[in-house]
Amino acid sequence: MNRLSWIHIDDEIKHIFQQYYRLHRVRLSVFTPDGERLYPGEEQPDCAYCRLVRQTLGMESRCVELDRSMIARSIREGRMIRYHCHGGLEEAALPLTVDGNPIGCIMLGQFRREGMDSSPYEDEWLRAFGDTRLETAFRTTPCFSENRIAPLMETYQFLLGLIARERLIRNKDYDQLMPLMEQMRRNPAWNPTLKDAAALCARSPSSLNRLIRMATGQSFKSFIIEHKLSRAESRLVRHPEKTIAEIAGEFGYSDPLYFSRIYKRYRGISPKAMRENTSNS
Repeated sequence: MNRLSWIHIDDEIKHIFQQYYRLHRVRLSVFTPDGERLYPGEEQPDCAYCRLVRQTLGMESRCVELDRSMIARSIREGRMIRYHCHGGLEEAALPLTVDGNPIGCIMLGQFRREGMDSSPYEDEWLRAFGDTRLETAFRTTPCFSENRIAPLMETYQFLLGLIARERLIRNKDYDQLMPLMEQMRRNPAWNPTLKDAAALCARSPSSLNRLIRMATGQSFKSFIIEHKLSRAESRLVRHPEKTIAEIAGEFGYSDPLYFSRIYKRYRGISPKAMRENTSNS
C-alpha cells in the first residue's frame, strides 16, 4: 500500500520550505514515522558531499539507519533531537503532530558547525580515489557558528508550530476520524469497540475499519493500541516521577504486566528498558 497518498502538504508550506532552502541552503524534509521521505523530491537533492558519502563510499544504508533511529527517537520523546551524523554534518529531527497525533517528522539538514574543517572520511577517500573531490564537497556545505545555528533552530521550531496549528501538513483521512481521535484525547483510558467508534464517526463498522486500514495500514484494534502506546511512551519519557503502573492505568491498562507485554509486542522492547535507554542517551 502507498501510504504517501494520504499525507497532504499544502503548497503554501512547500513554498516556505523552498524559501528557507534558498536563504540558508539548508533543507527541510518531511518523513513518515518509519523514515520514508515524503518531501522534497528531486528539486532539492542531497548535497554533493552527502551523495559522495552515500553512493560512492557506499554509506547509504548507514545514513538511512541513523536518520530512521533519530526520527523514531524524536517522535517517541516528543521533542527536537539535534545530532551529529557520521559524515561530520549537523542535522535535527522534530516530530510533526497534527491534532495532537504524531504523523511524521520534519528534519533539518545538512550543514557544518564552525570549526569542523575536514571530513572524517578524508583519508579513506584519498586512499581509494587519490583526489580532493570529497574534501571540496565537504567545504562547500553551509557552515554556521553556534550563534547562527540558534536562530536557524528557532525558526525551524516556529515553522513546526505553525504547521501544527494551521494543519498545513495533515493526514487527509484523519479528518474523518476526528470525532474518534478527540474522544480518545479527552478520555485516554477509553477502550472503544469498533461498533462504538463507528457510531461516533457516523459510519458503519466495516466502513470505519476500511478507512483506518486505508489511512494507516492497521486494523482497528492495532490502531487503538498504537495510539495509546504512542501517548503512553511520551508520558513515560516526560514524567520519570510516575511509575509504569500509574501511566498504564491512565490509558486503561489496569494490569501493568499486561501493558508491558503489549508494549514489548508492538515496540520490541519493554517500557522499562525504553525509559532507561532514553534517560541514558
